[in-house]
Amino acid sequence: MRLTQPITRRCLLAEASVAATCFGWPGHSWAETASDGFRVIRARPLGPGSVPQSPTFVSSYDGTVPGPTLRITRGEDLCVRVVNDLAEPTSVHWHGVRLPNAMDGVPGLTQAPIAPGTSFDYRFRPPDAGTFWYHAHIGAQVDRGLYAALIVEEAQPVDVDRGIVLMFAVPPGAGGSPAPVLVNGSLRPDVPVRSGERLRLRLITATTARGLSLKLEGHAPWVMAIDGQPTEPLLAREGRVGLGPGSRLIRCQRASTSRIRSRPNSNSGTPGRSTLRERRHSPSVAAAP
Repeated sequence: MRLTQPITRRCLLAEASVAATCFGWPGHSWAETASDGFRVIRARPLGPGSVPQSPTFVSSYDGTVPGPTLRITRGEDLCVRVVNDLAEPTSVHWHGVRLPNAMDGVPGLTQAPIAPGTSFDYRFRPPDAGTFWYHAHIGAQVDRGLYAALIVEEAQPVDVDRGIVLMFAVPPGAGGSPAPVLVNGSLRPDVPVRSGERLRLRLITATTARGLSLKLEGHAPWVMAIDGQPTEPLLAREGRVGLGPGSRLIRCQRASTSRIRSRPNSNSGTPGRSTLRERRHSPSVAAAP
């Protein structure tokens, strides 16, 4: 990967912190399960900053950025207990999910903020299968690392060999442009694939104010769903697609070695790159969220 724009020292330090201490493929960390069946997720500080006002302060769900991927099947109840181990209030918004208003996670409107040292139980039944995500809904907490994927599977499995979640974000403390684009917490994630695999790529933009332009090099992927809703299959011209802040997309393709490049729509900043690299043997379970 070539750096097309200079990176400020703040950006570089923040990126290094995320990559070194917080990186985790979605699905690598698993939420704790309480005796009553609720999955317990802890919002807690992580990284070099000691206070939320620090430009390099990093928060996390269960110690990783992105946090643990939650997966359920359509028709099941999602039961999540969010424990706030931060020094400030928080809440969780379930982005794109149709749910009861009391579970929407908007502090001061649909619920009281989750105070430090307390918890809140979210329980709802997502009516739609699709790619969603959950994130903090107070201040800049989502930009500091409080985000993760929520996957609602179809009752009948889709005819693909494997699904891969890719979350695009910018590192905490990056500030304005230019800023690097992270893919699952890293600038250069490497995903083992097998030649000819039918891959279902779940792409999520975990940004609050930046759109991204994505290009999958060497392939002609099909777009199958946008923002959690199925669409008539359409061929991505030259492998390119745009994602607005908070948007989700599903693309399907036959696997071989290829790269996904991501760049802010302003065309400034350091592009992220995820490589789907062909392997002779079956891909490791760890790389297959």
